[in-house]
Amino acid sequence: MVKLKALSVALLGTMSAAFAAPGIESAAAVSFTETESINFNRDHNGKKLKTGTGQIIDGAGLFKNNGLKLGVRTKEGNNNLLLFNSNCEGKLSKGGTCTGDDDDLATGATYGTKNQKNVLIIQENLKDKNGNDKNSIFDPDDKVKGTFIFDFTDKSGVLFKNIGLLDLDETHIPTFTFFYTDGTSKLLQESDYKVAIKNDMSQITDEDVKKDVEKGENSLRNYTFNKFNTNVAKLEMWIPGSGAVTNLKYKRKVPEPTSALALIGGVVVAGRFLKRKNSEVKKLEKLL
Repeated sequence: MVKLKALSVALLGTMSAAFAAPGIESAAAVSFTETESINFNRDHNGKKLKTGTGQIIDGAGLFKNNGLKLGVRTKEGNNNLLLFNSNCEGKLSKGGTCTGDDDDLATGATYGTKNQKNVLIIQENLKDKNGNDKNSIFDPDDKVKGTFIFDFTDKSGVLFKNIGLLDLDETHIPTFTFFYTDGTSKLLQESDYKVAIKNDMSQITDEDVKKDVEKGENSLRNYTFNKFNTNVAKLEMWIPGSGAVTNLKYKRKVPEPTSALALIGGVVVAGRFLKRKNSEVKKLEKLL
């Protein structure tokens, strides 16, 4: 019986080794392969998002299936995230269609860009001396200064790729702070990312508009990150002036297909191994 017990211990050791084999171990391997592109025109279920309805953005639920929660922080603490329709022309007070008299958030051929449709803004929502709203949430208008917060809900974080910003003045440089899954954080320097201006100046026919775009009005920029952007749990982006977010892109971790196959194969092999060893044990018991 002592020999049988020793044999059982040996078998368990062999089983452990089998489950630790390279093929089975690789089942846990994951990589950043699932790309999420958020443009604020549809929610995580593909439902179209409307602007100008006074609906405050549901930061926790709007892109839940995309592994993203939205938040905002301002000095006043009473601001909300809203969607602004950038497919507009001229000031609302002068017969245009841009709400909040905010035609510097307009996009399209007039400004040498593609129509961006919905963009994300921090609603100004300031109050006058009598406590009344100067800018209703039914009249979207971006606030000067504030922090956009992008929380990524996957435990492994994301591989953050790029973000698009609209209407940042030339002298206004945003700050990007990445918070990582290991609890550390990093305030990025300008040398840590690349900026591309998307306005096609040759397309702009109005000289006054061209001058405004050169100053940053209606400017469309894309910020690309190629380092310090792995396992990002949260991004906080502070803008020192007015502005809006047009889109963001990141990659999530999903199991590699080969890993799943390796797990199935490993289980089958382990099952055959146990069946064979069980038969050998029964033979030994008869001999003993």
